[in-house]
Amino acid sequence: MEIEIKNTNLLFCETEARSKLKSQFELFSQPLPTEADLFAMWEGQDVVLVSIACATFEHGSLLDDAIRSFLLQRTGFRFEIMIRDDASTDGTRDVIAYYLQHYPHIVRARMYDENQFKLGRRPADDWFALTRGKYIALCEGDDFWIDRDKLKDQVAQLERHPDCVISVAGTLCYNVMKDNLKEMGLVEVESIHSGIPPQYHHTSTLLIERQALVNVTAKQKKYNVYGDTALRLLLVEDGKCICLPRLVSVYWINGAGIWTSLGEEQMKKANALMMIGLIRAAEYRNKISLLHSFFYHCSIYFPISLRDREWRLVAICSFPFAVRKTRNLVQWVSCRLGIKREK
Repeated sequence: MEIEIKNTNLLFCETEARSKLKSQFELFSQPLPTEADLFAMWEGQDVVLVSIACATFEHGSLLDDAIRSFLLQRTGFRFEIMIRDDASTDGTRDVIAYYLQHYPHIVRARMYDENQFKLGRRPADDWFALTRGKYIALCEGDDFWIDRDKLKDQVAQLERHPDCVISVAGTLCYNVMKDNLKEMGLVEVESIHSGIPPQYHHTSTLLIERQALVNVTAKQKKYNVYGDTALRLLLVEDGKCICLPRLVSVYWINGAGIWTSLGEEQMKKANALMMIGLIRAAEYRNKISLLHSFFYHCSIYFPISLRDREWRLVAICSFPFAVRKTRNLVQWVSCRLGIKREK
């Protein structure tokens, strides 16, 4: 009963916080266009330039905000909304069904009856087959966009700079449990980077050139390395990254996501596995830049893998653990000797 009360209170707080946050953005004060309105804006274009790839699982009514923010985009080109639902049972499919009925030529869906995540399949495995656009915009069903010109301006960036394969922007991160709102990844001016920008850019801001995503997906499948960080790191091996200097989305954290629902040890394991996969998947020129993170995350997980008798991970993580311990010992000895010399 206590757990049920806590869940009810969290849902109430989440609904209230969501409504309050949305009221701050001009986008949500706009009337939703009809399908005819959108085709009139596109002036009868037949070719889909951008596919909005939206992965959902138990997002319920939160999904409505995401889809509305997609449909309210102002563009001179045609886009589609592709929703991939991983066997939701909480009403998510009712929301999808509503938009499929009212926007049959814009909204499409792939709804699984069996949970694919439990079978080892990720949304990234499906986007190539499910989408048609030259560019792919990612946004999960509990996040949403707040900038009506997001797609238009990011497409313009990639069209102006064909050496760039990914456009990123700033996002507002809201943590429901902490009632905390902060900015992430906001840059002052448009900038181009050969590697990952120093700021963290959330997935809900990404617009990706299709072929680059195809290439990365092949690596993800081959080396079983998934997640937002891995995606960004592998994408910049195909081309450059360009930053849009605006806040364009809201990253919603309520503890129900795949990552945010993990415990501390599970997060450490996931990070170690990701770095192991990235070291294998990355091109040689990028392996060196990953070594610091590889050594850090593997050394952190080594004691846990040893305790749990995960022998494969013990074998892989033992060397990074030994190297970091040795380095720390050398630093400590050097410090002590330095102190003695001062005396």
